[in-house]
Amino acid sequence: MTYSDMSNEELDRRVAIEVMGWHQQPGYGQNVFWRDADDNATANPDWSPSTNISQAWEVLGRLKQEGFNAVVDNAENEFCASFVAPNRRDADGKVAYGQAHADTAPRAICEAALTAADMTTGVEDGE
Repeated sequence: MTYSDMSNEELDRRVAIEVMGWHQQPGYGQNVFWRDADDNATANPDWSPSTNISQAWEVLGRLKQEGFNAVVDNAENEFCASFVAPNRRDADGKVAYGQAHADTAPRAICEAALTAADMTTGVEDGE
């Protein structure tokens, strides 16, 4: 399954875990709360960066902290998000990047962020 085939809910969950580095903590009833690596509360159950532009900017900010440059553009009735980290390389030595096209900017940001995260999983910064 590609990221573009995922539901917003699945995409949001994967972004929280794989990009933001969060984990879930069950709450009361059906609520689930997100916590960071230090177990600090991070977001409420309404975390939805694939549909909420403010939360999508948080995802973009996280990748910028990791050394990625970001571009989000709108052309031909679709959005394109691109992340490139010139100093990070995958296992084959390729520059780490992620790019996605979607109907909305938040969705494009999330799909591109996951693609970029996939390239850098377990890879150290280059020199």
